[in-house]
Amino acid sequence: MDEASRCLQCDLVCNVCVSVCPNRANVALRAEPISYPLQRAEKKGTATVVKTMGKVEIVQSYQIVNIADFCNECGNCDTFCPTSGAPYKDKFKMHLTHASLEAYGEGFHLARPGCMETIFGRTRHPDRIRRHVHLRGFGSKGRTLGRYA
Repeated sequence: MDEASRCLQCDLVCNVCVSVCPNRANVALRAEPISYPLQRAEKKGTATVVKTMGKVEIVQSYQIVNIADFCNECGNCDTFCPTSGAPYKDKFKMHLTHASLEAYGEGFHLARPGCMETIFGRTRHPDRIRRHVHLRGFGSKGRTLGRYA
């Protein structure tokens, strides 16, 4: 709601970036409000320890997703954003193909039903984080969003 409250007449979400994108790379998706734990898995010897670092909350009914395959980073969304945001820079990139994810080097790709491939850290450095997240109960309150394989 913080994002929407900054806009003059938007009580749900400001989606000016959706309408000004010449490539239709920014998409507004309806999202159910949800809260889930932000967790980190660490290998300790032969055991895996999961630590809860906090929580992630989605409170707005609509979320903006940037589709990297369509975005040419022209900056229109940056220019027209009334809150000085830049979705092509600020939003996590969704890729339609594995090849697109590899070429860009950061974001996520729905590899197959129930499995999301992610890469964090836009660099070719071997330490960048690459994971496959197996989604279980996505969107169900009180259930785990996913786990790293």
